[in-house]
Amino acid sequence: MSPFSFTITVAGIGIGFYAPQPMEIPLELRPFLTPGAPEQERYEIVLIRKPLDFSGPPVFTSDRLAVYVHGETISRVFLPLKGPDGCIPVCSLRPSGQNTLYLPASDWARYERKCTLSLLLGPESLLLRHDALLLHSSVIRYRGQALLFSGPSGVGKTTQAELWAKYRRAEILNGDRCVIAKRGEAFWGCGSPYSGSSGVYRREEAPIRAIILPEKGPENRIERVPAQEAFRSLYRELLGNLWDQGFTAKLLALLQALVLQIPVYRLSCRPEEAAVQLAEQAVFESAPD
Repeated sequence: MSPFSFTITVAGIGIGFYAPQPMEIPLELRPFLTPGAPEQERYEIVLIRKPLDFSGPPVFTSDRLAVYVHGETISRVFLPLKGPDGCIPVCSLRPSGQNTLYLPASDWARYERKCTLSLLLGPESLLLRHDALLLHSSVIRYRGQALLFSGPSGVGKTTQAELWAKYRRAEILNGDRCVIAKRGEAFWGCGSPYSGSSGVYRREEAPIRAIILPEKGPENRIERVPAQEAFRSLYRELLGNLWDQGFTAKLLALLQALVLQIPVYRLSCRPEEAAVQLAEQAVFESAPD
């Protein structure tokens, strides 16, 4: 039995953490704490005193990450986080859900207090095996339904969410990355620990009414986006693993099901209430239930 453990729930997925000694629960994980909840995924934290040795070349490498695959185990090596003794954090994900986080023992002080474990979990892979996607988007709840604002940084996702909160008293569930979870034939928008600079992350969720692709413009205009165009736009805002064919195939299938069921709109807008009114009319009044 590990001397320290806690459980969180994200998008209905119970995730347990087991550490060899007490640590401070990261701030972004605290809203998702669910003591005693059933676990679908487990992360055993193991302290290492020498670098892990992976035979063979990585299947993917960048200045931030190296990925190794051995059988069904995928190991992510977080290169910028090298400890004083040369050990580097590694997250090993397994289909069984029995995952391992290897952390440098010499750098434990970094992780036992004020760490950000959520960045080390391989969230896109973990979520996808539970039929969920992590989309770069702000998500609000309005009239009991979720409305997502998605697109690259700077297009006004956060601004639009804040305008809905101001003028329609909508609840902002997350300010940067929403989990889209498929349950049966329905898609749900769920809060996640990945909030970017917004600092907004709540363990709340709602069925998705629509997805809006905002862009700054001289006037407010909204139009329904064809499924093929919506697919391309949303794909660019997903975390993907192009080196993993199985992952990519499942992600594409889930995204296709999403755009065929959930309406996607492009909103050219100004930062004003009129943009909210226009989108509200298109999404909640003109669209069929």
